[in-house]
Amino acid sequence: MWGVYAAAPLNAVHLGYGLGALLANLLIRPFITHTKSSSTSEWKINRDIIIPYSITAIMCFFIAVGHLLLYILEFRKRRQKLEVKPDDESVAKTNSKKSSPYSPRTCGRGFFQYGLTLSTIFILYTFFLGGNYQTFSKFFFSFLKFDKFNLSNEAASWGMIIFWVSGSIGRLSFAIISIFLSVNICLNIIWFGALCLAIVWLLYVWIIGLTSTSLFILGAITGLIFAPIFPLSFAYFNQRLNVVPMLLGLLLSGTALGAMISNKIAGIVMDHNPNHFPTLLAIYILMTIILYIASYVVYFFHQRSVLNNKKIRSPKNTIEDDEEGQEMVLKDKNNDN
Repeated sequence: MWGVYAAAPLNAVHLGYGLGALLANLLIRPFITHTKSSSTSEWKINRDIIIPYSITAIMCFFIAVGHLLLYILEFRKRRQKLEVKPDDESVAKTNSKKSSPYSPRTCGRGFFQYGLTLSTIFILYTFFLGGNYQTFSKFFFSFLKFDKFNLSNEAASWGMIIFWVSGSIGRLSFAIISIFLSVNICLNIIWFGALCLAIVWLLYVWIIGLTSTSLFILGAITGLIFAPIFPLSFAYFNQRLNVVPMLLGLLLSGTALGAMISNKIAGIVMDHNPNHFPTLLAIYILMTIILYIASYVVYFFHQRSVLNNKKIRSPKNTIEDDEEGQEMVLKDKNNDN
């Protein structure tokens, strides 16, 4: 929708995701407390947990109805505007024959190999990006409940609230920063911070040792760094490629597939040894950074080849222009005579 200027509005729009997750945690928090039975020594879960989920479901239903009404209104407006004339229809048909929206050449703005290569890299990039963000946000609560931390449900819920607050702050901050700095610089800063974060996680898990305080701080920094990456990445895609609907669907499918597979892997890791959960986080960060650098390399060589082709073609064009100019001068002289 916003093309190469999508960084700021996308961060602002995705800010609602973090705020919604924050409100959901605040809503559900009073219902996840455990009560101890007076007759037995067993702990029982509060059965009123259905209340916050019902409230959330009703809100989602009304939001869906609102989107449906907006779609119907927009569809009617487009139907009224798109009364195409016969001449325009013929032009549209000839243009559609030249380039297919399903071709990598369309994504690569006329360059098939460049479009195919960079599209593949970006789909893999979203696979690890979506897997990383979705897995951490879903399993961080379970990691907080690891036996060695000895945290209650209430304390763990506060850890999730801090994570989503910091994520919302991160998206709001980069919605403003991306107005003044380019998307490339913003992503370079973010990925450098993510690499440092992965190293700190590994140091605390395997060498220093995690405490409840350090765990909350690392969770907050993780939310601050992870949250702006997704909107900034799609703005970066818009700069490097022509993101047609087909490519957008493949990128989002890569995100969903990465989330599904990563959640499965994280579940196995949490059952086996929860200490490996931050290690999985670090691996995904490293893989995404490698693919990000690979996209830079592909774009660099593509730009260099385009410039070389222009330099090769330019002398021929100048010679042809000079010849045409001399012919025009001779014609003018003959006409004078």
